[in-house]
Parts: sequence; C-alpha cells; structure tokens
Amino acid sequence: ARPVARNGVVYAGCLDGKVYALAANTGDKLAEFDLGSPLSSSPVVAGNSVVVATESGVIYALRPDNEKRRLISIEEKVYAPLAAAEESVYVHTARDSLHAVDARSGAIREFHIK
Repeated sequence: ARPVARNGVVYAGCLDGKVYALAANTGDKLAEFDLGSPLSSSPVVAGNSVVVATESGVIYALRPDNEKRRLISIEEKVYAPLAAAEESVYVHTARDSLHAVDARSGAIREFHIK
C-alpha cells in the first residue's frame, strides 16, 4: 500500500495489520495502530483523519495522537484503493458494491454498481 502524508506525519499501512505513523522529517515512529487484519489498500486523508480499510472490511479513522476509531464494518472484502473527497471515503468491495463512509460519524451510503 502507498503511504499518505498529513501535517508532517506519514502513515504507512502494512500486511501485518498495522499502520505506522512516522515523522516526515526524521522518520521517527510516532504511533503504531494494530488493526488486527491486513490492509489491502492505501490510507487516504479525509477531513481531519487518515482513513484505512482492512481486508476484512473494517474502516478506521486514525489520528497522530494515537487515536484509533472504528468507523464501521461493511462485512465485505476490500481489495480496491480507497478514494476521499472532503469528509467522505469511498470503498469499493469485492462484491462490486461502492460505499460512501463519513469520516467523522461512520454513517454509510451504499451504491450498487451492477
């Protein structure tokens, strides 16, 4: 997964189920978030958070102060890249569903592609 940077912090997701927050200027580890399932797509910036999806379909909002907030579980496999616009994160699942998740509240809208 490709890392993403926000406010001098680089977030890198790994197949070990963790996301690491690193200081962009020094590489020092600021935080480590254990999500319990491999990440299948790159993190995205949405509003004031960095949002990630696990392969098992759980969506989290992360902040560099070690805050990890579970937004929602969509109970579908996620293998496609996430996209973000303002406070919404778009998640395409293995069942060809597209979900729009609010990065603040976890509210979700589902769109059927087929």
